[in-house]
This record gives sequence, structure tokens and C-alpha cells, in this order.
Amino acid sequence: MLSRIDIIPSAQIDRGLWDRCVASAGNSSVYGRTFYLDGMADQWHGLVLDDYAAVFPLPWRKKWGIRYVYTPAFVQQLGLFGKAPEGIYEELKKHIRAFARYGDLMLNDNGEPEKTLALRSRCNFAVLPNGGYPAVSAAYHPDLVQTLKKNSGKGIRILQSGNIGHILSLHKELYAGRTPHVTATDLERLQHLCCLQHAKGNCEVFEAVDEQGTLLAAALLLLEGQRAYLLLNAVPPAGRSAYANYVLLDHIVQRSVEAGLAFDFEGSDLPGVKSFYRKFGGRQEVYWHWKLGPSWRS
Repeated sequence: MLSRIDIIPSAQIDRGLWDRCVASAGNSSVYGRTFYLDGMADQWHGLVLDDYAAVFPLPWRKKWGIRYVYTPAFVQQLGLFGKAPEGIYEELKKHIRAFARYGDLMLNDNGEPEKTLALRSRCNFAVLPNGGYPAVSAAYHPDLVQTLKKNSGKGIRILQSGNIGHILSLHKELYAGRTPHVTATDLERLQHLCCLQHAKGNCEVFEAVDEQGTLLAAALLLLEGQRAYLLLNAVPPAGRSAYANYVLLDHIVQRSVEAGLAFDFEGSDLPGVKSFYRKFGGRQEVYWHWKLGPSWRS
């Protein structure tokens, strides 16, 4: 059992120690890094276990003067990064509920939190780079293989672009009705964060275009650690009918695995999207939705 748990405002956290803890964790992810939390959360504190042996971010807001925890837009999962000794979630639950009685958090799968908390499972897919692209593409679903063959001579080209604002605008235009929780402020924050990371070589935009240069599909990727994260994917009607997203994502998967990176689809539990991502033969990963409330298990 870890001996000490401190809850620390983000401004007082030792960022070097925090980020090293997240980076070295077996479940490391970009969402737990301080630059990502600073960029996307309104405010956040951190639970720090035993002098940064493990950490647990807590984004929060207030409504009617009552503090609640929440999962910021474009953050798939947070939770515990680092060592997870037996029984730790009982202790974490006490500290979190003392900090905020209500809210929603998406938790990673570190330390089997489902044994202590009332959780609902969520689904993610990731293509691992093991064996390189030949091994990865050999695991593609036959439908995907057939679609890629049919489109190989149709003149779809893949371009790399730095136009982060364009894909954000396109995503808002196409999907605003499906994502009412994503505000203009969220998109501004994501654009600022991605522009900073693009300047460091850690953010990429890929576009699929036809022979006339018409945009058929676009993807926004963030590179961190050993993963390439698909933050946004936008496909206008012309691209859907041309199956351009199949070609685009195959290109990005190949590029990622050849660089030794896992390709993280960032979901999904939506049946159609889930079926599409499954065709790429990736590993299904579980994470958890924790809804804090008055229940003793929540």
C-alpha cells in the first residue's frame, strides 16, 4: 500500500516529476501529460501518490458554487498512471469524493478499478506496430482489403498539411450536431494546443484529395511517446461515397507502424464507427466511465 496521497493544484505540481511518471507508466497516454491537461481542462488538480510514484489527474469545474469533476473535450481517458497496489481505489475514492462529490470521469484500466468502483466499460482500438506494416495489413478484414484494392487506381492522393484550423472548421461543419458537448472554446483550445505541438513536430494533418484537388477526408494526429493519436477525422459526403477514409487511414496506419508507433483510433462505442475501426485488425482496449454520485460504490 502506498503510504501517502496528496491532492495538489496544477500550479503547484512538479511538472517534471509528473510527466516522468506518466511517460514511464505502462499505461502512459498523452491525456495525462501536463501540457495536454493545461491545454484542454478548465482547471485541474492532481492526486500525487507517494512522491510521484503514481498520479491521477482531476479536471474540475464549479456549478452553483459546487465543485464537480469532468472529462474535458478531446480527452478520451485519464485515471491512475503509475503503480497501482491492491486496494488503492478505495483510498483514491475517499480522496476524490472529499474533493468533489459529483461528476464524470473516464478512467484507464490500470489496477482493475472495476473491482472497487461502479463503472461502465468503453471501447478503444489500437493497431500495434509488431511485425511492421506487412503483419498489420495481413490482419485487415477482407472487406477493407477489397475496398483498398478497388480504390487503388482511382487517383486518391494523400497529402500532409499543417492546416489545423481547416480540419477543425470542417469537423465542426460536419459533426456539430453529433457533438453538442464540444464548445467553440474547446475547439479554440485544441487548435492552440495542436499548433504548439505542430511547431515541435508532434502534430500532423493528413488529407485525401481527388485528381482535381477536392478534399475527400482529413485526419488530425498527435504524436506522443509510442503512440499516434487520431484526434479528429472528418469525411465530407464526396469522401464517403469514394471510400476515401479507408485509403487515408490505411496510409496513416502504415506510416505510424513503420515509425514504430501504435496507431490509436480513440474509440469508438458508436456501432458504425466501431465496425469500421475493427476492420483494421487492431487490439481492442477497455477503459471505464465512472459517474460519481451519492451511491457508496460510485
